[in-house]
Amino acid sequence: MGSQKDVMTTFAERDIRQQFSEFDGWNVAPINGMQSSVALFRDSRNRSYHEEVAFIAVSFDQIPENECITALDALPSSRGSRVKMVLLTPQASDISLVPPHVQILQRLPRISWSAGPASAHSSSEQEHHQPESPEKYRG
Repeated sequence: MGSQKDVMTTFAERDIRQQFSEFDGWNVAPINGMQSSVALFRDSRNRSYHEEVAFIAVSFDQIPENECITALDALPSSRGSRVKMVLLTPQASDISLVPPHVQILQRLPRISWSAGPASAHSSSEQEHHQPESPEKYRG
């Protein structure tokens, strides 16, 4: 599963770069050297009087594991920086147990959990699918 996880990490990094654009001054870098199996990224940009930092943990699970939140909480906070914690999850994830201090970014392609990762929908299918309005069926 090593290569499959590498491909999903590539998708995750693409989604992170879309949300935290280099055009807006964000610098994206993976965090290496942590004693964790969670994929972690550090996004930062300098403003005139402070630095903004976003630590991002990536979860490919239907229910994000507590290890993702623990990894985010274990990261050192920078003095004089505005720091936010972000969890990147697939669109179909159950995020009810994620604490309120962690922002949710659900951008990864939806994964069909019962059939396995081979039946993941492409992100282009997700962008063009619009659910029908319930008002259409009201009389």
